[in-house]
Amino acid sequence: MLAAGLHAADPGPLVRAALRLQGRRLIAAGQAYPLGRGRVLVLAAGKAAPAMAAAAEQVLGARLAEGLAVSNAPGPPLRRTRLLLAGHPLPDAACRPRRQRRPWSAV
Repeated sequence: MLAAGLHAADPGPLVRAALRLQGRRLIAAGQAYPLGRGRVLVLAAGKAAPAMAAAAEQVLGARLAEGLAVSNAPGPPLRRTRLLLAGHPLPDAACRPRRQRRPWSAV
């Protein structure tokens, strides 16, 4: 029963089930969004942020311009998403220098 509960809460499959590309539309949690010439960005926060961002990268592929994930723990490798490690629930000394940087390269 514990294994089933942990599997049900795995963020990767949950994101992949809620996010998909359908032609020139992005389907997110059942809502359709037209994809024009604009950029697609990903923002993930919390302990599961690296896993959620990795799943979003898999779904979005080349449509993903860039992403930002903020977590207190590392996760799977990310290709288009920048991972910022920060203390939780309060920022710690390790994340202070990072907060001066702009998280998005061109927003």
